[in-house]
Amino acid sequence: QPVILMSLNPSENDYLFLSIISFFFFILLAIPALFFSLKTWQANFHGNQRKAQINSRLALGFSISSILVGSIMIICSI
Repeated sequence: QPVILMSLNPSENDYLFLSIISFFFFILLAIPALFFSLKTWQANFHGNQRKAQINSRLALGFSISSILVGSIMIICSI
């Protein structure tokens, strides 16, 4: 019998740890970061590569924005 091999696409990063760390900087942007991080995990679990990529980028963007805004606010308050 012929054997068919299919390569599995690697799962997208969910940036869960980064979105949790971003809660210490600016919570208003960290909440959507955590939301999209969990949506990325869910899309990876169900094998939906396209949604996982979109949610992964959004989670990373919100996490970085939270850290940047929080850092700027901390620096300006000194």
